[in-house]
Amino acid sequence: MRKGIYIKKYIVIAFGILLASTNLCACAGSIKAEPLPAAFSYGVISSYDQDAFSKLLCFDKELNILEERKLKISNVGKYNFNYPIIRNNHAYDISLGQGFNKDNCAIMDLDLETGEMKTYPFSDRVNITDFQITEEYIYAISNLNGQTYIDRYSFKEKSMLSYIVNMTGIDMGLSGEDLYLFVGDVDADDTETYKMYQIDIPKKKTEEVFDFTSYYKKYDGFGSSTAYQDAIYIPHGYEILKFTKKDKKVKEIPLDYLNAYGAYSRDSILYVACTEVYDEESESEIVVLDMDTDKIIQEYHFEHPIEQFWVDGDKLVILGHNYVLYSYSIQKDGTCKMEYKNDLGEQGYDFLSALIVKEEQ
Repeated sequence: MRKGIYIKKYIVIAFGILLASTNLCACAGSIKAEPLPAAFSYGVISSYDQDAFSKLLCFDKELNILEERKLKISNVGKYNFNYPIIRNNHAYDISLGQGFNKDNCAIMDLDLETGEMKTYPFSDRVNITDFQITEEYIYAISNLNGQTYIDRYSFKEKSMLSYIVNMTGIDMGLSGEDLYLFVGDVDADDTETYKMYQIDIPKKKTEEVFDFTSYYKKYDGFGSSTAYQDAIYIPHGYEILKFTKKDKKVKEIPLDYLNAYGAYSRDSILYVACTEVYDEESESEIVVLDMDTDKIIQEYHFEHPIEQFWVDGDKLVILGHNYVLYSYSIQKDGTCKMEYKNDLGEQGYDFLSALIVKEEQ
């Protein structure tokens, strides 16, 4: 089981390192490139923390490799548990820096039309654990020695605003203009806690809005949060938790499967992957939730694990933890028919960290 990976994997303890400066320079660096192949539909990034370059594998709709392209960026991806953010055919993801030089983190911005890549450096930060993108800002969090660094980069002003809090933030959620920080910590009596705070970066203000500790004690893995209207949905073990902003209450939506973690939403539909990511031979499910009614409307079963996935209409693409890329068509009876498959591990590819999709215009 993956108990505890979301809290224990994202906490960095470092001694003798002083990185408390909030005067970050996040001017975007741009690397021009040739346009991606005309038949490009999907991409997978292979990235290792000891290499200065990553590989972008470009695929067509039938999962044939069209091109293997070098990207001058290292250690891409948030431990595989969160997905790249795709906005306006740009793919954004975390770079955690090369080698032992972990104070050169950045957010990658890959233009899926032109192939141009920009990086937004968070050069005084280590261990970026989560990020969010809006039309105006990049939000990112990192933690070190019991403190969390909450940064907001402005695209327009090309400047950074930072707020440091004395708690260990792991994940973040963004609902409209409301920013939330999920904090895993230990109280004075050594009791592990998990709480949700609303953050106001300009006012340097923190307000606890919900204590998830009782849920944490049942199962200590929390997945990626998804905002919809006045609610935030959080996969958690064998359920989906729905936090409502107005009344600050949580509703439990039970699932028939354990290990709910990966979440992807499109309009009012939430897709949640239930899988054992460390078991390359495990089976998995994708549960489909209608967020207007909070009803499970469909469940898809697979004979392989899911690391990341993407769905649109009747098309479903999965990157498995077994380094296999799958393409499915969703049938009218609710079953999934495999159309194409490409075993990247058999071809020597490894450290696969990000599934990128070029959305059709």
